[in-house]
Amino acid sequence: MDWDMTVMLFCAVGIVWMAVAMPYSRGWRYLNVRMEDSLSRSNAVLEAHSRPLESEAADEAAITLTGPATR
Repeated sequence: MDWDMTVMLFCAVGIVWMAVAMPYSRGWRYLNVRMEDSLSRSNAVLEAHSRPLESEAADEAAITLTGPATR
């Protein structure tokens, strides 16, 4: 086998190792599950907070903001 082919084979094996085997051996799957759980809980809290209460909805209807203050 040629020296160039040996280097290319080594690089291909290294890329496959870093893309597939290393994340599982380091426990990244567990970290991904934890992060997904954290994001889903954060989204649920933000959605619950963004829903206006009935008393706040009446106040928001009376006040209309324009420009940068709407953020």
